[in-house]
Amino acid sequence: MGDGCPDVTTSWKTVELEGPQVLGPVVEAAWVGTNATAQYGLAVIQNLALVGDKLPGWPRGHGSDDT
Repeated sequence: MGDGCPDVTTSWKTVELEGPQVLGPVVEAAWVGTNATAQYGLAVIQNLALVGDKLPGWPRGHGSDDT
C-alpha cells in the first residue's frame, strides 16, 4: 500500500471530498501535496539535464547531425 514516499508506512488510500471543503467533488490522496509534486518534477528535470547525454540514444532527435 505504499512506495516509500514519504516513508514506508504511508498509505496510498484515497479519500472523497465534497461539500464546503472543495468546489466540486474530488477523490485525492491526502499525503500528496501540490508543492511536493512540483518540487519532485523540478528535481527530475534537473537530473535529466545533468545526465541526459549519458542516456541511451542521446542526442538523437535533439538537433544533432544523426537525426
